Amino acid sequence: MLQKHNNGRCSQCGMFCNIVYQLQNSGNIPRVSDAAIRFSVHGRPVGKGRARVSLRRGFAVAYTPAKTREFESRVRAAALQAASGPLIGPLRVRLSVQFCPPESWPRRRREAAMSGAMWHGSKPDLDNVVKAVLDGMSGVAFLDDRQVVELVAQKRYGDMDVTHVAVEPLSSKEDSHAL
Repeated sequence: MLQKHNNGRCSQCGMFCNIVYQLQNSGNIPRVSDAAIRFSVHGRPVGKGRARVSLRRGFAVAYTPAKTREFESRVRAAALQAASGPLIGPLRVRLSVQFCPPESWPRRRREAAMSGAMWHGSKPDLDNVVKAVLDGMSGVAFLDDRQVVELVAQKRYGDMDVTHVAVEPLSSKEDSHAL
């Protein structure tokens, strides 16, 4: 059952349920939006945590860790503000994940990190941050993360903890960048 929608967004979940429903039933709806979606998620980036399993009333129940759920909800909220509708078709996603160097580091090491002379080579793993960001955008910036056919991501030091995201539609005319 569909909920009432405001500009295509579901009043309960804030996602584009009506559009997803129409796509599933008609199979041939044009692109909802051709504009690239760009936004930033402030706060420490979190990698996708492994699903945890616990026993509840004798049944095994899998759940996502709270830190991961909170980060994914921040990504979803930022994507909702930036997106006028989900993108349809093949997509390119660009991520820049930025971390503040630890306060405990000596001044010279912090300066080296801030100048770009050092890469952020510690946890969280970049691939897990990418998974959390893609899961947070699913249903908002695009219908499903399987639409992402090109991904560019980097992890570095900076003056604040932030994740910059850009989602761009790809045309069939664009050359693929072979490795």
